[in-house]
Amino acid sequence: MSKKSIAEATAALPGVEAVLAKVSGELPGAEKIVEPAKAQEAQLLGQVEEQKKAQGMTEAELKALEQEKANRVAAAQKAVTDINNQIAVLAKQRTEVNAKLDAPGKAAQAKKEALAKVDGELSAAKTALEAATKAEAKRAAEVKEKEAALVKINERIAAADKAVQLAKVAKEESGKALSAAQAALAAAEKALADAPAEQKAGAQKPLDDAKTAAGAAQKKAAEASTQLATAEQVQQAVKGEAATAAGPIDAIKKLLAESQGAVKQSKAQVEKLEKAVTQAKGEFEAAEKIAAPFRNQQQNLNNLIAAQQKTLAEKQAVPGEADKELAAKSQPVQAALAQIKSTLDPLEKQLADVRARIAEHMKIVEAKRLEVSKANIEVDGTKKRQADGQKTIENSIKEIADKEKAVVEIKAELAKLDPQLPPQREKVKQMTEQYLAMLPK
Repeated sequence: MSKKSIAEATAALPGVEAVLAKVSGELPGAEKIVEPAKAQEAQLLGQVEEQKKAQGMTEAELKALEQEKANRVAAAQKAVTDINNQIAVLAKQRTEVNAKLDAPGKAAQAKKEALAKVDGELSAAKTALEAATKAEAKRAAEVKEKEAALVKINERIAAADKAVQLAKVAKEESGKALSAAQAALAAAEKALADAPAEQKAGAQKPLDDAKTAAGAAQKKAAEASTQLATAEQVQQAVKGEAATAAGPIDAIKKLLAESQGAVKQSKAQVEKLEKAVTQAKGEFEAAEKIAAPFRNQQQNLNNLIAAQQKTLAEKQAVPGEADKELAAKSQPVQAALAQIKSTLDPLEKQLADVRARIAEHMKIVEAKRLEVSKANIEVDGTKKRQADGQKTIENSIKEIADKEKAVVEIKAELAKLDPQLPPQREKVKQMTEQYLAMLPK
């Protein structure tokens, strides 16, 4: 049986080794197909891990901002509770102070109102005095202005009278000059008419000069008449102004006297009310002195409550401010997170695609590896059967030698133990049968 197994194993071994060599040779090629995808997977995996690390850090940063906001809001809410408790204590104290201030406060308020009333009357009286003083000053200024205007008008009348007198003199002199020029013209005309024909050319120039002088004299006489008429018109106008201005001065002086009386009366009223104000002020200050300590306490408590309420409003505004601050701070973080995600998603998809390709390729590789494994198992099994058969033969040969030695010893013993031969023969027979059974078939 062993020799047959060895023969079968020996015959089969080249075939299975050839199969093993074939599939083993095909395995590297199959494995090499996976290498580009494996390299791409390693590259993508590094990029994905880098992006995931950045994502984790960015998410941690966002979480830290949210935690910072939560801590800030919690602190503000605790502060709101504490401040409300403090305000409640201060409000209770203020209620107690208000009760103590009630009677002296009302008394001081009544004195204050009385002071305000008389002070208002004093202000009105001072206003009336100021108005009366202004009216007096205005009317005094009007009298002064009218008198000054009248003086100026009188000065203008004198100037107008002088201008009329001078214009009359000028007119008289221009009339005389005109008469002389006209006489000279008549003489020149007569001289030209009386001159012989040969002397007429010489007499023409004196005549022309006389005409020019007569024209100039006539023009000057006309201008003098015009100037006199103008001067007389101005004289009459100024005299009319003087007549108009002289009338209102007496009426204005009468109004001035009335204004001076009103000023005197207003001053007396102001002095009277100033004394009343001084008295009312003293009474108010005395009443206020009693109420002042309670009023100061009240004001201090009001200031403390107002300060606490201001702080309360600030703390109550913290959640909204924290939301806005978080929104502002987290916006770039969220944008960065979105950017990372926009980068990571395609990478993960590429990685998944590559791994899917690797999985498909690995099916081929694993199938080839399975073939190699099976071939190895087949070769190993064949070699083992061959070795096992050889070992069985070797063991059988050794056992045969041992048996043969035993047979010799037994035969020697048989010779010595002849009387016991039949049992020993039987034993030898059994051992021989066992030996023969062990021999290869």
